[in-house]
Amino acid sequence: MMPQILRRDSDFKRVLGRGRSFLGRGVVMYTFKNRCGLLRLGVIASKKVGGAVERNRARRVIKEAFRNLVRLLPTGVDIVLIARAATINYKTIEVQREIFSHIKKAGFV
Repeated sequence: MMPQILRRDSDFKRVLGRGRSFLGRGVVMYTFKNRCGLLRLGVIASKKVGGAVERNRARRVIKEAFRNLVRLLPTGVDIVLIARAATINYKTIEVQREIFSHIKKAGFV
């Protein structure tokens, strides 16, 4: 089961403004319950991460790491993952470990 993609700015603002945050060196995770009963994912990489190539790589690595963990998550949650500058130096498995620790802290596992 792949998550739906968060697209609307209002959805991002709701998750970032009212959701719980979990900080890490490479990835920051925000979670917020939604009413649609679906697991939805948004990935953000700002210009602080680097140029377009670095931002796209950071997003790809985060999405792949999340794809391997999606079966652990419940439905009815919006998740926003934010890349940090250190993300471009991380391998997928390192990002996956960090996201897994965020998922444990959130109480999903």
